[in-house]
Amino acid sequence: METELGTLNDLSMFLETLPEKLKKTPYDYSIYMQWVALLHATGNVKSLHVARQYMCLQMAIPEEVLLEWIANKEAQPGAHHDKAVLVSIVGLFKIGMHEQ
Repeated sequence: METELGTLNDLSMFLETLPEKLKKTPYDYSIYMQWVALLHATGNVKSLHVARQYMCLQMAIPEEVLLEWIANKEAQPGAHHDKAVLVSIVGLFKIGMHEQ
């Protein structure tokens, strides 16, 4: 419980300063990685998806982040039978191929 609370507090403090940080340094890889790591630790899948998309718009996505993103999509209930999820997974693979 202590760790979860610490992570939530870290996330809250980070999110308060995030807009200013991104405004000053929109291509700072470490900011995006910290954002993704904190959201991943909290299990907030929707916000994690938004953070990854925003990162993707600004810079190349590292392979490990892309593979984790694909794994999260595949883990969704019924993902292998949901055409929209499968199309989005194919889109992520295309992003990865484009960034090689």
